[in-house]
Amino acid sequence: MTTAIQTACETLGWPQGLRPLQAEVMDAIMAGDDVMAVLATGGGKSGLYQVPALARPGLVVVVSPLIALMLDQQQRLEAHGVAVGSLHSQRTAPQRREDLERLKSGQLDIVYLSPEKLASLDPRTLDGVEVQLIAVDEAHCASAWGHDFRPSYGRIGKSLDAL
Repeated sequence: MTTAIQTACETLGWPQGLRPLQAEVMDAIMAGDDVMAVLATGGGKSGLYQVPALARPGLVVVVSPLIALMLDQQQRLEAHGVAVGSLHSQRTAPQRREDLERLKSGQLDIVYLSPEKLASLDPRTLDGVEVQLIAVDEAHCASAWGHDFRPSYGRIGKSLDAL
């Protein structure tokens, strides 16, 4: 495990570092490979995008359909000093504007987006922003709940291409 990864783990409150399967997946992520990681509940999937957010420069964009999960992770990360923003329907317009400004100015390590917010972003939103990683969280929801569960979830690829 690299020093940057170990430092990120410690910052996140994981002094023991990564679990073996997380470490294997992390090696591929840090090498810049496209990765699909399927881990059991509690297997540490969120760490697979949280650690790179701290271990290397650039923004991590996390697309998640679950606002409660975004809020929970944002609160936990902020408690550890991580610069996090989120763009979803439960944020007020001023909060969303502030997070967009922080995103554009490079002040965020992670931004959480709902699939609908991703689809509605101005195509210039990420202009000049160094995006190091895009994570689609809870991707099983689309297959488990059917193709008509949140149609914007099925269009994430097209939304990202537009940005």
